[in-house]
Amino acid sequence: MVLNNDRELIDAFSKYWYNKGQLQLRIGGDDPHGVVTQLDAHYQKNLIQKCPLDLWIYQEILWECKPDLIIEGGTASGASAKFLADTLDRVASEERNNDQYYNPSVSTIDIGNRLGTVPKHQRITYYVGSTLWVGILMDMKRDIDNIESFLGRTPRVMVILDDDHSTGHVYKELKEYWKFVTKGQYLIVEDTNVDHPLGFGDGPGKAVAEFLRNNDCFEVDRTREKFLMTWNPGGYLRRVR
Repeated sequence: MVLNNDRELIDAFSKYWYNKGQLQLRIGGDDPHGVVTQLDAHYQKNLIQKCPLDLWIYQEILWECKPDLIIEGGTASGASAKFLADTLDRVASEERNNDQYYNPSVSTIDIGNRLGTVPKHQRITYYVGSTLWVGILMDMKRDIDNIESFLGRTPRVMVILDDDHSTGHVYKELKEYWKFVTKGQYLIVEDTNVDHPLGFGDGPGKAVAEFLRNNDCFEVDRTREKFLMTWNPGGYLRRVR
C-alpha cells in the first residue's frame, strides 16, 4: 500500500525526473554535466521517450500476454516499436522451443513521415497518418483480419496510445481503438502523468477517466504500477470482457 507521504515523495520525484529532461533541452537547464534524464534515454542508439520502469513493465506484459499484434499510436524515432519487436522476437523463440507457432507483429502509426530514419525490423510495419484517419483505421482492421485469416482464430491484439496527448484526441482514439483490443490484452494510454502529478492541463488521464465511465469492458491494472513511478498512472487498461 502506498501511504500519503509516500505518494507525495513519488510525485515529487516524478516531477523532478520529467522536468529535468524538459527544462534542460528547452531552456538550457542548470546541470553542468548536461544530464537530461527523461529526454536522453536511448534504445540501441535510438532516442526513446519512455520511462525505463515502464519499459520493464512492457516486456513483462508481452511475455505474459503474448499478443499476436501490437498497434502503436506514435512512432517518433521508432525506438519503442523496435523494443517491442525485439522483445517479441525472444517470446517467439521461446514459443518455438515449445513447438508452438507464434509470429507476432507491430503496426506503428505516426503523423510525420520518418520512414527514412526509423529502425527496420521484420516484425514492424510503419504507417504514416493520423491514428484517427479513416484510412489508418481501415489499415489496422485489415492487419487484424489478415492475421485472423492466417491463424484461423481471433488474434490477441494489444494497443498503445502515445501520440497526441490532448484530452479530446485521446478520447476519440479510445472510442475507436478499444474495439481492436481482445479480452485479456492491454490498452495502454501513455503519459497520463500529464494530468497528475505533472499538472500540465488537459491530458490523457482525463480522457481515460471519461472513457471508463462509459465503458465497462476495461479495468485499470494498478499492478503494472508496482515500481511506483510511471508515466502512465491509471493508464494500464486490461480488457476483462
